[in-house]
Amino acid sequence: MRLLGSFLTTAVLLATLVACAQPDPPITRAWAPASTPVFASEEDALAAAEEAYALYLEMSDLIASEGGANPERLAALVTKAQFAIEEQGFALYQDNQWVTTGHSKFDQFTLQSYSPSDTGANALAAYLCYDATALRIIDDAGVDVSPESVPLRQTLEVFFVTEGPTSNRFLIESAGIWDSSSC
Repeated sequence: MRLLGSFLTTAVLLATLVACAQPDPPITRAWAPASTPVFASEEDALAAAEEAYALYLEMSDLIASEGGANPERLAALVTKAQFAIEEQGFALYQDNQWVTTGHSKFDQFTLQSYSPSDTGANALAAYLCYDATALRIIDDAGVDVSPESVPLRQTLEVFFVTEGPTSNRFLIESAGIWDSSSC
């Protein structure tokens, strides 16, 4: 009887396993078009990058005019790595009690390259002419300490990334002097 009981238990378990192990129906995948690009064209991407740089410059000028106070206001406009660099620059303003007067501006915003992505950040590189002719650095005694050796107009190469493949907002990833001569 004991043998019959274990046989029945085994048979029930096997029947249950067989019933559960029915093959799944074949997987059919519906065709899905590639994701819609965030920017309709390179021109749209360039316009978004130009807007991002304008916002960055406006906030950067404001923070500098306030002696480098509260640089975290810039964090939403740049990548984390770039923010660390910006924060160090504004620390110089705080340490030296510098403020700025006037505003910087830019022109000749030109596309260098654009790399759209379906899976990661969209990337864009641009050249621009940075103009600091109306910007002065003033110390706590009211003396203009703007460096005379730095050209007031310089060509910069600026790199932008979006926060992901579906974001249409560029962040400044890095910037550097492309050509130190006047633009």
